[in-house]
Amino acid sequence: HNGSRLFYQRSYQLLQAIVMNEPTPLVIHFPDPSALAEEAARRIVAIAQAAIADHGYFAWALSGGNTPVATYRLLAQPIATFSPWRDDLLALTPAPAPAPALASLSQKERIARIWESKVAAVLDWSHTHIFFTDERFVSHDHPDSNCLLAQESLLRHVPIPPENLHAVPITGPEQAATDYAQAILVFFAPQPPRFDLITLGMGPDGHTASLFPGMDDCGEQLVSAIFNSPKPPPTRITMTYALLNQAVNALFIITGKDKIGLLAEIAKDGRAVLPAGKISTEGRAVVWLVQ
Repeated sequence: HNGSRLFYQRSYQLLQAIVMNEPTPLVIHFPDPSALAEEAARRIVAIAQAAIADHGYFAWALSGGNTPVATYRLLAQPIATFSPWRDDLLALTPAPAPAPALASLSQKERIARIWESKVAAVLDWSHTHIFFTDERFVSHDHPDSNCLLAQESLLRHVPIPPENLHAVPITGPEQAATDYAQAILVFFAPQPPRFDLITLGMGPDGHTASLFPGMDDCGEQLVSAIFNSPKPPPTRITMTYALLNQAVNALFIITGKDKIGLLAEIAKDGRAVLPAGKISTEGRAVVWLVQ
């Protein structure tokens, strides 16, 4: 309806303002983790709404680790949590018919009350598809599982259809990599496998996803099995540069003083030596949110 159309238009305008017109790469520093998480969530929502308006779905490959958990939790909260957008969303939402309990409230207060009761209403989860940039080769209920982390911090708290969660299969490592690559190709067919968004972190050694320094022999594989990760567990499944660098948007979420020097090294002279520095997107900014 008109409210939804206006919301998509507003989201697309926001996306153009915060992503399309930025130089590459863009590094934004934040004073505290909560400010970083809110900005990351704002960008994810803008990209999601624009993707759904453009081609009917939002394909998001997310990462594990503890850094993005605050962002995931924010995305699972009532819409009132997103303070920068609340007034815009209220302005675009048709006024509901006042129930007796709401009759004494103003129109804006009635809309706010209804929005606040809808968990994660800001994202259209029925058209959101979740993939994983990498996975530790453990069962999906293991404490080290990236899938479990995403479920506990986000996916169990939002109305995403089970079939929209595309977890890495846990069979044999090499077979799992082959099967996951095939599942990704089938999802995007007949188009190339281009995620609307990949969200990534960076380790103190410059690794991202499960691509560690010195691991450049993945060839043209889209997904690869890793057997010698310097971080436990040693066996992992990861998307490769050949797949990650086809994404429309790449968003790094980084915390920790120990990584500031790595950012300077990555940006110093354009050399892609560290794995995180090898992530690129065609014609769009690789955005680094740093605290």
